[in-house]
Amino acid sequence: MAVTLQSMTHWCRQLLGGGDESLTLEQYLAAIPRLENLADLPSGTPILIRGDVDAKPGANVGEGDVRLRSMLATLQYGCQKGWKMIIFGHIGRKPEGTLEKVALRLGELLRCPTPLIKDWLDESTLSVTESAAQAVSSAEPGSVIMLENTRRFGVERLLWKASAEDVDRVAPQLERFANQLAEKIAKVYVNEALAAGSMDSS
Repeated sequence: MAVTLQSMTHWCRQLLGGGDESLTLEQYLAAIPRLENLADLPSGTPILIRGDVDAKPGANVGEGDVRLRSMLATLQYGCQKGWKMIIFGHIGRKPEGTLEKVALRLGELLRCPTPLIKDWLDESTLSVTESAAQAVSSAEPGSVIMLENTRRFGVERLLWKASAEDVDRVAPQLERFANQLAEKIAKVYVNEALAAGSMDSS
């Protein structure tokens, strides 16, 4: 999952305008590798999963957790393979939101503990904290861990108001962030939020 500054800059230009590629949605989707491509990864492999965790669980399972339930097949597949699955994502748009209730509900759905790592990024250096890295390293095969709301960190919101003129400013920060995740959390990345992104959270 490690990226170069050149590739990150290219990606930002494509996203913000000024890129030279023009692909259809179908072509983008066809280029995405499938989960089965990871089938040979050994037990204990850390997998970073972008999850659609923007949920508001109600008092009972089945209330406000459709987005979490949409991830179950992927997570159960990973559990069977013995992967360490580290989920990250956001809740709402406000930085102060927390995924505490979401982690609890996901644990209920999976019938296993799903601890929430709160302080996982030092925003002043864009470095993954050693405590977070240690939590992943020491996790048992088949574990599921959740990282606290990414919206707490400005790096997650860098592209919200950026334009093509900002690429040279934002790309190095995003490259640093991505490579810290690859170095200290997981080198394998799964985008589980893609399929569930437009689901209603009720």
